[in-house]
Amino acid sequence: MFKNDFLMQRIAELASGVARTLGLKHAQQQQQEDADLDQASMSQLGLPLSLLTLLSQRDLRLRCTSGGEVDAFRAATAGALLSAAAAQYPEQAESLQARSLDLLLLAMEENQEMDIAQLRALAILNLDALGEDVPQELSLRAQAYGLHQTQGVPKLS
Repeated sequence: MFKNDFLMQRIAELASGVARTLGLKHAQQQQQEDADLDQASMSQLGLPLSLLTLLSQRDLRLRCTSGGEVDAFRAATAGALLSAAAAQYPEQAESLQARSLDLLLLAMEENQEMDIAQLRALAILNLDALGEDVPQELSLRAQAYGLHQTQGVPKLS
């Protein structure tokens, strides 16, 4: 129980950090956030964020497994990092948002305790950013969790 509470707190902190990163306006603060995201990517997933963004969906899913089982914490972490990376790499934003959404949903599917407000909000942000370009499979998976596009400020259903 304590381990799950700790993991949930860490995910909530990471998701909150990602949300702050998306709203930063000062270059110096952005550089520090970029370094923090890179460090988080290295420590949690073993790759710098710049390399993580280059992985295919299949490779990302493999990176989020341990002993043949999906590690929901890794999937949530990778999803949150890719969501933040979409702001850093605008030319890849749509692809990053789709991969982020897939991993966030995967985390929730594998461990019901991962269905927390911060991850839901990130998933909704990705849905909104993708707009009409949300792949049908992702849209159906999101709808199963009551996640829908809001066309504005994320709201939880």
